[in-house]
This record gives sequence, structure tokens and C-alpha cells, in this order.
Amino acid sequence: MLTVLSVLTFAQLALVDDLGRFVKFDSQVQRVVSAAPLVSDYIKYLGLEEKVVGVTDWDTSIESENR
Repeated sequence: MLTVLSVLTFAQLALVDDLGRFVKFDSQVQRVVSAAPLVSDYIKYLGLEEKVVGVTDWDTSIESENR
């Protein structure tokens, strides 16, 4: 699971993954796969459901076309 470290600019995002690796996105994220229902809740609260392309079978927060 990725943890938000900081927002660099409007279009850049830097994250640290569970292994402690620094991951930088140079453009806006277009698609998201949620691997945990709690993460889906956060995505929903942020109003970003349209970016989700996949969720787990246990996820009830967001409906995905690609389950």
C-alpha cells in the first residue's frame, strides 16, 4: 500500500511504498486499483471514484467495472 508523503506540485505526487521506496509521479494519476476497502473509503471521501478501475471482492464502497 502506498502512503502519501507529500504533494510536490499540482501535477506531481511523491509517495513512499511499504518497502520504503520513494515513488514519484510526474503527471496526474489517471487510474487507480484499490487493494483494500479502507483505501476505497478514502478515495470515495476525496471524490475520486471515477479514477478507480479495480477493487477487491470485499469492497462495498466503490463499484468498479473491472472487478
